[in-house]
Amino acid sequence: MNTNNLVLKEVDQYMADYAPAYTALMPAFMRTSQSYAAEVGKINFKRVSVIGDIRSKVIDPKDTAIKLLKVGQDRKSFNKYFLGSKFTSSELQSSDEIEEAIKMFLDEHNRQSDEIFLTGDGTNDSNTLNNGLLYSQDKNYFKRASAEVEKDANDSHLADLYDKITDAIDEADDLDGQKLVLFYGDRPIKEHKGLFVETKTSLIETLVGANAGVSFGKIPKEITPSGEAGILVCNLDQLKLNYTVLAQLRDRDVNKEDMYFWANFIMGSSMLEVKNKKGIVRQPLTFEA
Repeated sequence: MNTNNLVLKEVDQYMADYAPAYTALMPAFMRTSQSYAAEVGKINFKRVSVIGDIRSKVIDPKDTAIKLLKVGQDRKSFNKYFLGSKFTSSELQSSDEIEEAIKMFLDEHNRQSDEIFLTGDGTNDSNTLNNGLLYSQDKNYFKRASAEVEKDANDSHLADLYDKITDAIDEADDLDGQKLVLFYGDRPIKEHKGLFVETKTSLIETLVGANAGVSFGKIPKEITPSGEAGILVCNLDQLKLNYTVLAQLRDRDVNKEDMYFWANFIMGSSMLEVKNKKGIVRQPLTFEA
């Protein structure tokens, strides 16, 4: 018999002691965010948009009235839903083994939550359940035409990749705000650390030096849909993350009668709202063979 008595921690303590093996992507977008009650349902939003020229005009003395601008409303929806799982183990299992199992569940659920956040639970832009980071039907989400990254005389893609990235950043600079550039897909992630032959500096070092205030990162390969590659220029000040529940341990206890430990886990859906045009600029990329 296992003589290591099971120590039943409080839920908050389990979460405080959790050291993730998978670093979640979604929290980076919580600068402007809103959580909703843990109730299944659908929330409709109204986004006000101005139709017409909003620039101020000089008022001529002859004018007796100033033309009013029409205001339209765009509807969008956030589908709230939840996913849960249950873990059970013998009460005679050691506390260390129980805690390790809880960490594994939390890591996997954070990864799954990121997948939903990235794709909007869809397989392309047209069939998302909620607007995501990579796939979105938000009219302010700006997707550029796919571009081919060409080789130079040294058989390197770095020079043209640099141009493609800075061009997308320039487009995103139409809006003020803190920019985060994310590489996604095998080739962009592989190339972003490549060294320029002439300077012996990496592409990422060159990008950081030339784009003050812009942060760079990557989307984990394990959650990136197959065949997708490119960069996302995200304006963190022009995005709003709507979400329900972050991946978490919900509750735990011991069934004394049947002598087993149980733990329930929950996570919920999310929706990324792009508040102004080009709040996200997506540049899909292919690479010359």
